[in-house]
Amino acid sequence: MDERNNNFDFDFTPIGQAIKKAREARGMPREQLSGIIGYAPRHIQSIENEGQYPSIELFTISFAISQIYSTCHNTFPA
Repeated sequence: MDERNNNFDFDFTPIGQAIKKAREARGMPREQLSGIIGYAPRHIQSIENEGQYPSIELFTISFAISQIYSTCHNTFPA
């Protein structure tokens, strides 16, 4: 049996804040992001504000949104 400890103490709050910043920079309401990725707005809110563990899908889409935004506005993502 694998005895590695998969319980790790990591603060996901900065990731949630980055997702929120990217979404807001794009002018995208939480409900719109919810429709794109299939997660409830309340779940997205928990990730953004409470540091709940984000899925790789949400993280990837949020990163893509920030890249699109920065490309359209000739800026670099924050």
